[in-house]
Amino acid sequence: MKIFLPACFLFTVFFSGSAFSQKKLTLAEAISQNLIRLEVDATGGHSGQSLALHFEKLTKKPLEIRVPAGQVFVAGDSTSQNLMAVREEIFDLKNEKTLLKIYGLCIEATDGSPYQKEKFSLGKMASGALLTVAEFISKNKLQANYNAQIAIWCVTNGRPVASIGHKGLLALTCQALGVPLPEYRIVEEPRRETVVNHVLPTVVHRPPAEVYKPFRVEGEFDFQSNTDRVVNVFVFNSAGEKVKTLFANHHFRAGRGKLKFVFETSKFPRGEYEVCLHDGEKVVKKIKVKY
Repeated sequence: MKIFLPACFLFTVFFSGSAFSQKKLTLAEAISQNLIRLEVDATGGHSGQSLALHFEKLTKKPLEIRVPAGQVFVAGDSTSQNLMAVREEIFDLKNEKTLLKIYGLCIEATDGSPYQKEKFSLGKMASGALLTVAEFISKNKLQANYNAQIAIWCVTNGRPVASIGHKGLLALTCQALGVPLPEYRIVEEPRRETVVNHVLPTVVHRPPAEVYKPFRVEGEFDFQSNTDRVVNVFVFNSAGEKVKTLFANHHFRAGRGKLKFVFETSKFPRGEYEVCLHDGEKVVKKIKVKY
């Protein structure tokens, strides 16, 4: 028995196949297929819309391009920071030439901040924990949140995760790195962002875009006691020496409660410390701190 398909069905199949062929292409795919020519330069600085993508379309066919979060761009100057796209961008290339500015954050805290018009090239996609963080930043629209930059540096430069001030991003970064959630928070001094709005003379030394400056440590003890207590809270350095008294003879009533503590870090060198809650000579609880 012969089966006749309606003409409208055949048209639908043909049309769907044609539409499917016009899928979103990543930058790397479009370049490898010789569909676009791409030039990339910096807008100045290492945050915000820090990258300018100059497209030249090499085909007359319509193109839909995707810039995925986690796409790395490599600085032409080896002393400059490489940048990573932290917001997925999808756009149509309709004109022969198109300019698109995208959000990028640096993945190297200790190199110099990119200067305006500095040339970049397309690098590899991020992977592992770095890609996980980049995708979370994009999904939750955190590209303009300073904690996004801190989280990236926690992955690439070993910045303490306790310096991430966004709870969701902190939890995600700890999970990606396989480390426990910190029991304290590191608060930084107000940062000074170096944004260069001119082409940098080659004789001028550029400082790193970010210098990590912990200002204070915040945390809390959560414990329970069946009786009233008088407790003390001390800070000890890695050699076991007491360097700070935070609470002396603090009266704590019976029951379950929290005791918040804060200490400034400016008078102490970076390193490892212990904040200890004492009940007389007995250590009730201690929190290890590193900054």
